Amino acid sequence: MKLTVFPSDKGDCLLLTSKDGRHVLVDGGMPGSYRRYAAPRLAALAKAGQPLDAVYVSHTDDDHITGILALTEDAFQWSIFDAHLGDAPDDGVSDAPDRFKRPRGSARPPAIERFWYNAFAAVLPDDNGAIEAALVQAATALAAGGSAELRAAALANRDLAASIKSGVMLRQRLGNRPLGYRVNPELGGGLMQIDLDLAQAPDPLEIGSMRFFLIGPFKEDLETFAQKWREWVAANEELVREIEDEWEREPTPNEFERLRRLLTARATGLGQRRKVSPPNLASLMFLVEENGRTILLTGDGHGADILRGLEKHGRLNSDGGIHVDVLKVQHHGSEHNLDEAFCQRVTANHYVFCGNGAHRNPDLRVLEAIVDSRIGPSHHRSPHPKAKNRFRFWFNNSSTLDDEVNADNKGHMAKIEADVSSYISQSGGKMSASFITSPRKPRLEISVGG
Repeated sequence: MKLTVFPSDKGDCLLLTSKDGRHVLVDGGMPGSYRRYAAPRLAALAKAGQPLDAVYVSHTDDDHITGILALTEDAFQWSIFDAHLGDAPDDGVSDAPDRFKRPRGSARPPAIERFWYNAFAAVLPDDNGAIEAALVQAATALAAGGSAELRAAALANRDLAASIKSGVMLRQRLGNRPLGYRVNPELGGGLMQIDLDLAQAPDPLEIGSMRFFLIGPFKEDLETFAQKWREWVAANEELVREIEDEWEREPTPNEFERLRRLLTARATGLGQRRKVSPPNLASLMFLVEENGRTILLTGDGHGADILRGLEKHGRLNSDGGIHVDVLKVQHHGSEHNLDEAFCQRVTANHYVFCGNGAHRNPDLRVLEAIVDSRIGPSHHRSPHPKAKNRFRFWFNNSSTLDDEVNADNKGHMAKIEADVSSYISQSGGKMSASFITSPRKPRLEISVGG
């Protein structure tokens, strides 16, 4: 297997390629970074006639999904061009309407065989669309509000509101007739989840020589997610009914003030979501295996859930640990998603960090915990026999990457580089690291198993 890691602003964007030449796109990062770094690589696949066998969207946070929205927008524009002009030459001066001309601002994406994605509508089944309508319009109004109260509500809820809106947009695009992508076809379009009440774990999904073992999310977490939002809608029925009236169109500027007044008093009711962090707990997570080699793809999941999923598949040893070839460190190396015990139980030859310093991610304490699990004091080290192997840190950004989106975070990346340099010098040759330092070489390529 080969894992290609792109700069993706503060998010994740990776391309997994099997030994037999099958491709899976893992998240899309932010739209600007997607178009600048990932889209040209995908266009090369399209030119070579190679499809994406799957697009795997871990969850609906903007730093994972909005690059996928850019991908589907490009695919839609090219589908219009193909439908109206087909193979006819486009000399740029033809009489065809602009919307039918060859797209100039986007590279042609490859064909896409399937999406693996837990659509918001599937997580929250709702016949009349009340939940989606309320949340999408709330997101729009919150973003446009001018009052101090609404700005406070927006600050408390902006990530969740944006996440919900992006998730609904992707669901709509995937069902768009010119595209018509299949979503979770292995489950008849249903949710990908683990039911702990069932004796057996879900069967692995196969793409070429790769097998994908689903390790999260759990049914109970999705049900908690759904219940929270049902309670919110039940407590705000009047608001929901008024917002539903606006669902067929985006609010015009003069409607923002009315929606702002409706939402100001009630928007703070969404604040309880911080206790469960619904989009992150809903992350799709996989252990990927090919010819005995393993890659752990974690989205923004929590370490405890990762271990529960691995245990469900019987992949932990007698000490409760596992050693993989590649660990995509969850949630950009946030301190909220792993602890020292996780680092001791899950070790890897390669640790991949996706983050540009935003929100101080990757967190310096996370780097220290991982390093301690490998070369630290004896009471911090992992008991796994392979924890004595050499290991490498991979970062999809740096303090020197000439990229305007991470300019404010260069100081944090510089601290990471200094700490990593110190760890390497102390490791006696056991540790190494790679950073993306220039747009002239805008990706990392990790080969696993030749």
